[in-house]
Amino acid sequence: MSDVKTLKFKNIFRGLERAYGQMLPSLERNNKGKVKVKRIWTETPNNPKKNFVPFTDEVWTSHLKGEIGLGVVPVTDEGKCKWGCIDIDPEHYIEQKIDHVRLVKEFYKMKLPFIVCSSKSEGAHLLIFTKEFVPAATMILKLQGIKAALGLPKKTEVFPKQDKLFSLKDDGSWLNLPYFKGSERKAFKLDGSRATLDEFFDLYDARALSKEDFNLLSPDQVSTFSPKKLNKLKNQDFLESSKCLELITMKGKVKENRNLFCKALTTYLKLRYPEEKVWQQKLTEYVDKYVDTSKDKVEFNEEIANMMESYSKKDYDYQCDDPPICDHCEPVVCAARKYGKKLLTDLESIIVSCRILQGDDPSFFITLNLPIGMRCVEFKSEDLETQTAFSNRVLKMCFYKLAPFDKSVYTIVLNNRLERARKEKIAPELTQVGRFKELMGIFFARSASSEITRLRSNQIYKPEDNLNLRIFKIETVKHWLQAKAFKYTETELNELLDSYGIKKYGTDGRIRVGGHQERVWYYEIPKEKIENVKQIENKPKKITDLNLDGEI
Repeated sequence: MSDVKTLKFKNIFRGLERAYGQMLPSLERNNKGKVKVKRIWTETPNNPKKNFVPFTDEVWTSHLKGEIGLGVVPVTDEGKCKWGCIDIDPEHYIEQKIDHVRLVKEFYKMKLPFIVCSSKSEGAHLLIFTKEFVPAATMILKLQGIKAALGLPKKTEVFPKQDKLFSLKDDGSWLNLPYFKGSERKAFKLDGSRATLDEFFDLYDARALSKEDFNLLSPDQVSTFSPKKLNKLKNQDFLESSKCLELITMKGKVKENRNLFCKALTTYLKLRYPEEKVWQQKLTEYVDKYVDTSKDKVEFNEEIANMMESYSKKDYDYQCDDPPICDHCEPVVCAARKYGKKLLTDLESIIVSCRILQGDDPSFFITLNLPIGMRCVEFKSEDLETQTAFSNRVLKMCFYKLAPFDKSVYTIVLNNRLERARKEKIAPELTQVGRFKELMGIFFARSASSEITRLRSNQIYKPEDNLNLRIFKIETVKHWLQAKAFKYTETELNELLDSYGIKKYGTDGRIRVGGHQERVWYYEIPKEKIENVKQIENKPKKITDLNLDGEI
């Protein structure tokens, strides 16, 4: 693999550089049959993890050679990106098998600059590229709009998943890259064949967008209608309608989930034309115009007649959780329309969505729709306890003062967003428990003495009759944790020791050393780890191996 190809591939998929995903062919699979991916940290001075692996050109080359699969986070610490992806997962897809070539041909007709690649799970990655870095928030909004216009399943993911990374704990979500040698993760050409790496570069050169072209990218391109007819639909037939109706009909006559579409259509027409005879006449016209009844027109018209009778007796709201509505849903846009789905309160339109970064002290990244624009703000649990604390945090971060709102409404809306929030776990080694386990693993890998008197000099004692056992004073552990800048309370330390399997020695926690009693604790190293410990202990010692206690 030439350096030129590696550098070009790297430039195309540039993103976050302080962390990345790594997939080894030998790694185990999860319960869905997907290969688990290992989290790798690159060398960043402020990062608390010490086992750094630099994100070098060799890593990119290894990916292209098929040695190590690479996953890259599209968003940088500055909240920028130069590529995005709509990730179509087969388990969320309506059809039995995703037709990649059909997607390529449809995007070509729509003049959408997607490059379609197959994914590890035989799904599809719809990749879009920009020649320069653009705001990740804009990329996300545009891809979500196109996803809704395409009518892809609601669970279909969009990358970047984050428009901003708020701290070094937040390392974002990565996407496994194409062109892992020997795999089928390659781009499709218009003729249906797979593109070589060089041909992929040609596709990129032809479709990467300038900032100006990127700003013009719109969900309106997802249509089988001419621009003139599309504008007519928007301005006349679906004037101020819910966004989903507009998106669904952009693609032609509705063939699937016709009843649910017609229910939403009836709700809209009743709002726009309150007089019963008018909305019923309009419904008949719209069904004939926008619903495919070529195979069962008589029978389906009877169903519509029954629906009219039901809707004449009662008003129904949009059923936003059912297909095809849910797959084309853009609630904030819809709520702003005269005949769209109204939000229950003004606060519902303000708190758009939430992402939770789980850990010892969870972070809540809430997207806010404010008059000054969309903002994503990091909240801690104490910021969400009351509506006053919430408003104060918004004022501090956005310099915008929210109008007072009812306490009960705040609780209802917040709980709704938290229930629907995307939950992500930070790297285990960055949690209090994970960091403790990592440090204790290093602690017990140190040389242990077979002389019991060494306990007094803050060393670990290893009885000759039980090579798995490690006995030590708790002050030795505390000294070790302090040297590693690990902070804790006495209650937390007690819980951490218990979770690791560290116990007080004997019945009273004491052992005789010379003529004195010493309070000691013990830990029994699992048998499968004892060989690793032996290798470390028997390794030739160097002066650079000296730890902070001055021991080897």
